[in-house]
Amino acid sequence: MPDRPSRVREIAASALIAVGLVVVVLFNLPASAITRATAPVVNAIALPLGLDQNWALFAPTPPTRQEDVEVYVTMADGDVKAWVLPRSNRVLGVPTTHRWRKFKESLLTKPEIRPDFAHWVVERLTGPDDRPVRVDMILRSADMPAPGSGGEPGQTAVESLYSEDLAGPR
Repeated sequence: MPDRPSRVREIAASALIAVGLVVVVLFNLPASAITRATAPVVNAIALPLGLDQNWALFAPTPPTRQEDVEVYVTMADGDVKAWVLPRSNRVLGVPTTHRWRKFKESLLTKPEIRPDFAHWVVERLTGPDDRPVRVDMILRSADMPAPGSGGEPGQTAVESLYSEDLAGPR
């Protein structure tokens, strides 16, 4: 029969967990007299242990629009093939698509990368027998309802981010 952990070990483990939780909470409190007073101790614990997680990621202005980038490749025969940013995996969650969401932000803020990305999509969607003649990258957006409002998405918009005629010289 294996030995049960001693009462001292149980108390020590509980104390470490409690200290860790207190450090994370104090590290993430808004600026105040408490955070200024405890900062030297909290930082001395949080920084070396990697507990310095900032949960104010979207504060004070969270996103108000849902944005999706889509790329459409038109073939010579009129067929249109579509590419959309991968959605979050139901099993593995956000980590599987985080790079795509970050890349979408780059597509929206850095127009100079759009042509190369559009050509990458054309290569992925077409085979050796396909003849792509046009590529269009669009942004679909919808205003999100306020959290807790239970409302439907608001105004929607479609915006062209990039278009290129592939039939002519590149």
